[in-house]
This record gives sequence, structure tokens and C-alpha cells, in this order.
Amino acid sequence: MSSLRFQEKLRLAQADIHYYAREMLKIAPTWQQSELLDLVQFETYAPLELTKKGVAVKSGQGPGKTTAAAIAASWRLIQRPNCFVLVTSPTRRQVEDIFISELQRLIARAPFEFQRMFDIQKSRVRVGGFPTWQMVTATAVRPENIQGYHEQDMTVVVDEASGIERRIWATIKGTLTQPGNLLIAIGNPNERDSEFFDMFNKDAPLYHLLTWNAEKSPNVDQKHVIRMAEEYGKESDTYRVRVLGEFPNESPNAVIRYEDLLFACRQQTFTSCYRNLPPGEKKPRRQIGIDLARFGSDESVVVFRYNSSMVKMLHFTKCEPADVIRTAFANQHELGWSNESVVYCVDAGGMGQGCMHLFRDAGRRWYEFNSGGTAHNSHVYHDQITEAYFHLRDMTRRKSMYLVENAQMFSQLTSRQYRYDNDDKFRLESKDEYMKRVGTEEYTSPDRADAVALAFYPHAWTSLEVA
Repeated sequence: MSSLRFQEKLRLAQADIHYYAREMLKIAPTWQQSELLDLVQFETYAPLELTKKGVAVKSGQGPGKTTAAAIAASWRLIQRPNCFVLVTSPTRRQVEDIFISELQRLIARAPFEFQRMFDIQKSRVRVGGFPTWQMVTATAVRPENIQGYHEQDMTVVVDEASGIERRIWATIKGTLTQPGNLLIAIGNPNERDSEFFDMFNKDAPLYHLLTWNAEKSPNVDQKHVIRMAEEYGKESDTYRVRVLGEFPNESPNAVIRYEDLLFACRQQTFTSCYRNLPPGEKKPRRQIGIDLARFGSDESVVVFRYNSSMVKMLHFTKCEPADVIRTAFANQHELGWSNESVVYCVDAGGMGQGCMHLFRDAGRRWYEFNSGGTAHNSHVYHDQITEAYFHLRDMTRRKSMYLVENAQMFSQLTSRQYRYDNDDKFRLESKDEYMKRVGTEEYTSPDRADAVALAFYPHAWTSLEVA
């Protein structure tokens, strides 16, 4: 390609973001991605009094939000010499291994003359050999990582926007002081208590807002959407966030937050939680929680926990309680856990009443958990099951536990609610109250969630050690 022809193509690309995507990057954006590109072009060339200086995109998984943001950011970068783009997210992996890698993939499709304009490094991209004409990356974990940028033609791309703390957002917004600045915030809508949520609610007039539903995306295999609906249910928060691109619809009275469970189920959380002792503990903890079915379609559930990590879950319907307990014994043996290193935390009410002798006969150590019994911290919690759930809540909020992802367990944990009693204590709704509110179809009893709470109940160990 001759130099004059390339210069003409470059001018056309600078003037039209869709020409840039099609002719320079050789990519055909989907209709959803084009929505973002249209808004970015409008913000770049519209009269100042018509602009909002901000675009926010909440998306399900798969519509291609990172690709669209990379197209938009690189187009803003080539508008003129010394344009500046800052890309930030809560993790270095997102900005370097995902965003910059995606940009590198897009540039590699472009004409050779265009590729030569860019020096793409792991944490920055320089253009035309100019030291101040660049895109830089920063992790949004400390305000000082973002401070100091006040360029006139600056674009700030905030990836995984839902996961960024409000104090960091205050710094990000403080950099956008010049007329030509633009904020592009993208992410999955994981968390309601966030600045990203506020953009789509109380601060909505300040931004151009887009929602990308994976059900409608040409980039998403609809078989995946069907699997998500079958596994989690279309009414679940998981489906709302990962498919519909909507914020979780959780109750303010829910004990455990959806976004905290998302973190607890991340694979990278497993290693630290498996190795590290729970807070305040001096010895490894091997605890097995057993919630025995009461009747009908209820499940008997066994959860194995090591330190702060869930190891496995077993669940049974229409199974004799004694058989459930003996199966737990067999799995303990398969894990190589000695009797002296394990404590069973067993719901001793209902079906568990006649089974406690099995633990004694087998030489196991056990703690008889009584859901309606007096809590150890009785001035705060109405009963033991409330205390157990709030202990789980504290662990998830501290990001100090790992849970094996399970659709029914996930739904049960995030939908169990609490209230304040007249005695100013927290009280978890009973199983019967839960089932009446949630529904009475098969498997609506929160048995899996209860078994997790038993596996992590801290007083099972301390009671035995005191004794």
C-alpha cells in the first residue's frame, strides 16, 4: 500500500470508528458492540453541550465487551498525536493478560503500515514513537495508581467496573476534568453495592447506558444460555448477571451476598483457603457437616471442609439417615482423614435424633448441632442456625473461604433471609418459612446451604476442645 493511500485510510479511520473497525482491524462488530462504538464516536465529535463524557456497559458473559472496549480505546488513541488512554481494572491479569492481549490480537489483523505505528508492551502501548502518545495500564487497588493523570485528550477505560471500590472511583472521576475526556466503564453487573450500580440507577442521567443480554448476542452459543437456564433457573441471580446482564435482584435482608459467593467460588481462591488456617485457629481444621433430610423431596447433604476450603459435597434423596452417615465415614477414609483429625457437625434435630450413636460406635468425634438451640453468641443471634449463617457471611465478606460452585447451593445461600426479633437479635428464617416464600417444588428446601453452614460452624471444634 502506497504511503498516500495509507494516509488517506488513516484519516478515514480517525473520522469514522466503524470504518476503523472494518478496514483497519478487519473486524465486523456485532450490533451490541456497535452500540458502544456509536456512543464513543458521538462523545468524540458532538458539540460539548450535548456530551455526557461517560459510557457504561453492563453485560452478560460472552457478548464481547473487552473486544468492543479495545476497539473504542484504540480508536480514541489514534485521534491525534499525544492522545492518552488509561486502562484500569481490579486485577493486573485483566488489564495486561486480557485487555492488552486483545488489543494486540486486533492490531495484528491490521495493514502492516498501521501495525508499525504501535509499540505494544505488557503494560503500555506507545504510538508513533512519541513518549507521551500512549495507552497505559494500572490496577485499581490504590488511589495513587490512578492519580496524576489529567491530559486533555484522555480516555479512561474501566474494565470489570463492578469490582472497583468507591474510593478508587472517586480518584478516577477526579482525573476527568478536561473537556475532551471520556470514561468507558464496562463489566459484568456482579455487585449492587458499587459505583457501577449507581451509574445505572441514581446517577443514570450522567451517562450513556447500555445493557448487553447474552440471549441476544450473536457471539454467544445459545446452547450455553439454555444450560445456564436449566442449571440455575431463569429467575436466579446467577442467570440475571451472567446471561441477562442485569444486577442481582437480591433482597436487602439476604444474609449472604451474591458477589461474595462469586469470589468464594473462584478457582484461584482455593489454594490460599486450603492451605491457610481459619482466622484465629492454630491447627488445621477438618470438619464434616451433615444435614439429614426431614421428609419427602428434602435432601440429606454432607459437606467436607478442610481449613477454609470446601472440598466436596454429597447429596441424597430418599436415603436412610444411617446410610448417609456411613457413606460420610467411607468418604472420610478415602480422603485419608484420621478419626482424631475430624469433627462431624450434625443437625441433631429431626431425623438426626436417633443417629448419634453411630458416631460413638464408629469412634468418631461429633458435635450435636441444634438449629433452634441457644447460640454461643446469644446476645447477638437468636439460635445456632442463625449464628452459623452469619459466620458464613463474615467469611465470604472477608474473602477468606472457598466454595465448590453448585447451582442449588448457590441459590439457597443467597436467598435465605433474616430479620430482627423484638429482643434485638438476628434471626434466620426457618426452613418452613423459606420454602413458603421461595416455593414448594422439588428441592426447594435449603438443605445444601445448611450443610455448608454446619461444615464451617466454628463452635463444633471449640466445644469439643473445651470439653
